[in-house]
Amino acid sequence: APAACAPVAKEPIAFPDGGKSVTGAWTQEPDNIAPYYTQMSYAIWIAQLTSVGLAEWDDQGNFVAELAAELPTAENGGVSADGLTITWKLKPCLFWSDGEPLTSADVKFTWESVMDPKNVPMSKTGYDEIASIETPDDLTAVVKFSELYPPWQTVFTQGPNNQGSILPKHILDGQTGLESNPFIHWPTIASGPFVITEWVPGDYMTLLPNPNFYAGRPKLDRVQIKFVPDPETALAA
Repeated sequence: APAACAPVAKEPIAFPDGGKSVTGAWTQEPDNIAPYYTQMSYAIWIAQLTSVGLAEWDDQGNFVAELAAELPTAENGGVSADGLTITWKLKPCLFWSDGEPLTSADVKFTWESVMDPKNVPMSKTGYDEIASIETPDDLTAVVKFSELYPPWQTVFTQGPNNQGSILPKHILDGQTGLESNPFIHWPTIASGPFVITEWVPGDYMTLLPNPNFYAGRPKLDRVQIKFVPDPETALAA
């Protein structure tokens, strides 16, 4: 990140007096929260609250930038003439919830961890089509595909049928066997709007806002998920 940038805070925003909270009741408890290591809908819903990608699909089905400053196109030089090279430009001053910079190095690390034979992700689709990733600076990731890959938009992005968020290099670098890593089960930092701050197995989960995601106070101060066999009864109580 540029020298002038600084994280807002290094801890989730504490629930304030009179804060706004929402509670949901789920019949199943997530297995692994970090993307690439789960196919469980309940886990993916939490991942979409805590981990974001370079881009995503909004509620109208539009492909929009998330961590990226803009979508790569042929017009802005983000898509090469032969379609083999996709250049992503990240927004400046991005930080993880713990205050560490989120940079193009995290993008490259995400690809390397997915492709590492010592890790067992649920799928390598798309990532196995990448020949290399260059990071000329902290805000630029140049993704070079080995052959034309038309659905390149599904790599490093969040969508209804893909989990392509960015993994933190400063937490996971040098570690293998990520499918059984405690961080993969419970990511203790986040790039998205919320951070999992409490998880009582078989009971409930609490998520608080990531201060480095919001420019000001978020509209929602807490999300709580209760794990119960009968949601209607639990919420009525």
